[in-house]
Amino acid sequence: MGGHGVDAALLTALDTALRSLAANSPAAAADALQQLTPSPVQELRFLACRVYAVMNQADEAIAWLLNDERNLRLGWLSSARWASRELIEATTPHCSDETLERLTAMLLDYYPAWEHRRQKGQHSAWGWSQYELLSAICPSRRSDAGCRRLAEWERKFPGQVPSPPTPIQTGFVGSPISDHAARHMTNEQWHRALNMYAKPQAERFWPPQGGVHELAQTLGSRAEQEPERFTDFAFTLGPDAPATYLCAIVGAVTPHLDADRWEQLALHTHQILGPAAAPTICRALQSAPQNFTAASLPALDSYTTDPHPSRTSATPMPREPERIC
Repeated sequence: MGGHGVDAALLTALDTALRSLAANSPAAAADALQQLTPSPVQELRFLACRVYAVMNQADEAIAWLLNDERNLRLGWLSSARWASRELIEATTPHCSDETLERLTAMLLDYYPAWEHRRQKGQHSAWGWSQYELLSAICPSRRSDAGCRRLAEWERKFPGQVPSPPTPIQTGFVGSPISDHAARHMTNEQWHRALNMYAKPQAERFWPPQGGVHELAQTLGSRAEQEPERFTDFAFTLGPDAPATYLCAIVGAVTPHLDADRWEQLALHTHQILGPAAAPTICRALQSAPQNFTAASLPALDSYTTDPHPSRTSATPMPREPERIC
């Protein structure tokens, strides 16, 4: 199981509640298992597996596990068989010899279909699923055949061991330039940075790092602190620069400009961005209506007669940093 959102949160809550029920009210947990174990739904079988792992019903739990091969692949996105493995680990110290023999026999023949497929340039995964589950059997109760097979997989997968699901990492996508560095940048350095991050950047998994939009937020923050300087800087941005840079400056400096200065900036923005400037210009006027001048009326009128107004939304509003989960 895995993922985010309401469904994942609900499943996690049910998992916690049912496992707690097994400890505090075994009879109620047994009743819940009667509802869960026959289900073909993977999420419900996952819950059954998790409950069985904390119940003192080793033979019954393994019998259920062996009843459907799909029960051998229950876990999380980052460790697809970990719940099944936990069940084997919890029950094999206590199950009967006969039950253990049945489990071992099934695992020794367990090769999921996907392991037969090998992508060009990739190492063969043949045997990995079996290794994950077979290695969960209580070491003191492993059969000779099981031990030999494990030794074989250990030679094939050196340095690799079955791993629990990785915890979800969260963070905020920040600007590629720190606020401290931004305070000391010259206009030339700003131009180089804006040009650099306007280009596609190599993917960086962790820690996450932003690009154009996050840099525009930093630019807007500096423009708010130095409105005159960055108003002048805005006039150096041409049509090749991402629109979000110019929009960030306009939004930040508007409260600090008089009507004449704002008119110059608004007309420049309209000239560079065309109809895409509409959201920024209109929001700026809404926040500072005293800046309206007759000279800006033709630009505003063109927004009302734009035959494709939805396209103006291509200019993104300044946004909060994205959250990565």
